[in-house]
Amino acid sequence: MSDDTEKSRKIGQGAGGQAAAAGQVGASGLGAAEARVGASGLGAADGEAGAGGLGAAEARVGASGPGAADGEAGAGGQVGAGWLAANVERVLAWSQDREPSAGERRVLAVEGRSGSGKTTLARAIADRLAAPLIHMDDLYAGWDGLDEGVANLRDWVLEPLANGQPASWRRWDWPAHEYAESHPVPPAPWLIIEGVGAGARVLRPYLSGIVFLNSAAAVRKRRALARDGETYAPHWQRWAAHEDAFYAGGMPADLIIENEES
Repeated sequence: MSDDTEKSRKIGQGAGGQAAAAGQVGASGLGAAEARVGASGLGAADGEAGAGGLGAAEARVGASGPGAADGEAGAGGQVGAGWLAANVERVLAWSQDREPSAGERRVLAVEGRSGSGKTTLARAIADRLAAPLIHMDDLYAGWDGLDEGVANLRDWVLEPLANGQPASWRRWDWPAHEYAESHPVPPAPWLIIEGVGAGARVLRPYLSGIVFLNSAAAVRKRRALARDGETYAPHWQRWAAHEDAFYAGGMPADLIIENEES
């Protein structure tokens, strides 16, 4: 492991929504920071799966919420193909020496504010690792449900896996404003969780590592509203306030990835 992957960095999130990394972020936009989170922990979940999961391109029924505007690459999306390919390779190289954190599983949290591109990156990583992927959007209990989503991930998924039991989670139906069908967690060497709250303090003992995507507030808002403006615009400030509260204490990250792609 390189010297700079042995360093720990913290990400502080201010009201402006732009992350400030304590320590140097490399010229490539990736902090090679290391904050070995819970090498003996557990955890994870499922949503879109690779081999052994639910299908690499499983449709998200009634998908909405802050991450719905965080996702697709290409026109109106969050990342360019070159940026995506380079950063997937960087994450995969970094991941090779990660220790299992949920029995024999390795669990990666992909964090970052809305519009930072974390959904696109997480999908690409999950595809390469043939790993199940869970979206925090599927666990939040609506626009004010960030904390409940974190608790659901712990209670429905992480603790059962910690006890060697089968785990499943219920999808939040945004149009119906209630939890809907249940999804079992499939077996796989890796499990990927993406969204605000994936790296929450109470979950860190269960994680093999955290990747944090950072973009300027104006860039993120432009992306989010360009993709899903009619749905998201009325809730932008409301959700940003929850992000401010969540990130107020900072967040340790193993990799910090800058995403200023238009």
